[in-house]
Amino acid sequence: MTTESRLEVRDIHLSFGEIRALQGVDVDVPSRGITALIGPNGAGKTALLNSVSGIYRPQSGRVLLDGEDLVGLPPHVVAKAGVGRSFQHLELFARLTVTENLLVARDFLFSGNPVSAMVFYGSARRQEMQHRAAVESIIDFFELWPYRDVPARALPYGVQKLVGFARAMASEAKLLLLDEPGSGLTRDEKEDLARFLLRLRDDRRIPILWIEHDLDMVLDLADHIYALDLGRVIASGDADAIRDNAAVAASYVG
Repeated sequence: MTTESRLEVRDIHLSFGEIRALQGVDVDVPSRGITALIGPNGAGKTALLNSVSGIYRPQSGRVLLDGEDLVGLPPHVVAKAGVGRSFQHLELFARLTVTENLLVARDFLFSGNPVSAMVFYGSARRQEMQHRAAVESIIDFFELWPYRDVPARALPYGVQKLVGFARAMASEAKLLLLDEPGSGLTRDEKEDLARFLLRLRDDRRIPILWIEHDLDMVLDLADHIYALDLGRVIASGDADAIRDNAAVAASYVG
């Protein structure tokens, strides 16, 4: 492993019966920057994120986070290791407020005994205050102040997507996996999303592995891009390399 890599995916193979979702995929995510995954539907992009986050267990290969193999670990252990994940289909708790959704993402960070938690004193009280302060910081970062006490089910779709993004950060992740956070957003909402992505990269310095179908957006923002098709990496490089790649044009654009 190089000192510049946060995540290394090595020769991952994932099959469901006769369906080969991933076929020898190699991906590197540096410790800084935005790494994008592009490709047509069914290319294997979400399957790769699911393999990293513990939802799927590949039949072979390695997923190394700071040199430690994550393959075979359940999702909650992967989250504890520092992998934050947003989902294409939101997966928010509809009846909980924005603040409560973000606090739930930090649940595994709580420690202590049930008695102190029930009576809310000592370390339990201090932890509650610390976690609420951390959540307020994330609300500030994503400019979600008007919605902090609004149930998720009452939020506009674009705000729900942003809350899903914010929730991935709430777990104190050292790597973010973002599954199409821009899908279904208006142009203005995509511009806000781009601003937050760049702030995470430049200010918070959190590495990001990002699935996105908006190729123009990817070419503008990503530091490195992997193009997948039929479970294989068909190209990788910077925006210029991907823009000029014939295989990408045939599979993704064409």
